[in-house]
Amino acid sequence: MLPFIVREKTLYTFTDLRKDMNPFSKSINPGAAGRYHAIDWWSDPNWMQWYVTLLNRSLNKLTGRLGLNLDKDHNRYYFEALSEEELEEASVVDNLPSDNDELDEDTTQDIARFRVVFSRTIGGQHRSRQVAYRPSFKNGGYKNYWEHLAVRLRFHYLGGMSWVLSIRPERRFTRDSYVPLTPRGTGRRSSNRKSHLYNADVHGEVHFWREYLSRRHPRGRSNPRILLNFGDQAAIIENEPVTVEIDWPGVPDDVREIRYVRQDEDLFSLAELDAFLDDDDEGGVEWGKDEEWDNP
Repeated sequence: MLPFIVREKTLYTFTDLRKDMNPFSKSINPGAAGRYHAIDWWSDPNWMQWYVTLLNRSLNKLTGRLGLNLDKDHNRYYFEALSEEELEEASVVDNLPSDNDELDEDTTQDIARFRVVFSRTIGGQHRSRQVAYRPSFKNGGYKNYWEHLAVRLRFHYLGGMSWVLSIRPERRFTRDSYVPLTPRGTGRRSSNRKSHLYNADVHGEVHFWREYLSRRHPRGRSNPRILLNFGDQAAIIENEPVTVEIDWPGVPDDVREIRYVRQDEDLFSLAELDAFLDDDDEGGVEWGKDEEWDNP
């Protein structure tokens, strides 16, 4: 991944710019490049903002490789309907209902473009889920708008050496899978959707996104962590929810026990992790000062 920003005529990136063959070598002078400690940036408001911008642009790379699109107006990522190229590769016969003869041609074509993702639920079952589709009526037929699963991602600094990535599940509503509904139409449908979500349902939404975001590619299996590879270094985000104990009155009939299932390690995930944890003799990332890194 090559996220970068340009501030005050200076390029900043997580990639090592001192190497002669770095991806930006044709635009900069590698001999004049310097290196900063990330921890030093976190104590300065301006540098912290730049650092978070770099992290967010890393998320753009991650989500793009997983087939998600960016909704710039609402700063969230969402699933699109199947493209024409994907339709040519996919078998759309299984998507069509048995009574498809009663559907009009436009609806039949839309059903073929429904996007389906296979994922593992909190309980560990593997299931398919529609992530870009036209909702159906209870008595049959399809509504005249599209619903897209969406998510808002944001990094939070907790102090010291602690960072977390927050996952906020959302919905995007469109007329034809492209043009968004009016704010009024979106608000009404979004409120109706959220009114039926209990705590367990919200946990299920969060679990779906953390499971999907930790894949190497859209159709692959999930990993125990999200790894943002910048070349000589990486941002490693463990795929474990942060838990805290709170006392609150609760919601009636919303007491279902939640147990997250952690993805097992495999040879590939262990190899990826070891590649970035063996940088020093102690087998871990060294956060201390290094005079060679100091930049006047």
